[in-house]
Amino acid sequence: MSWIWWTILVIIWVALAFWPARVAHRKGHSFIGYFIFSISSSQQH
Repeated sequence: MSWIWWTILVIIWVALAFWPARVAHRKGHSFIGYFIFSISSSQQH
């Protein structure tokens, strides 16, 4: 795959990990903790 596709995939991956962290932060949960949890859980699948 070209670097353009890799860049798009990385942006999508970060967005999918980042969005739940924003929602959790809005509800008063730990932003950084949820962000790390989202990344680590997505790597296990």
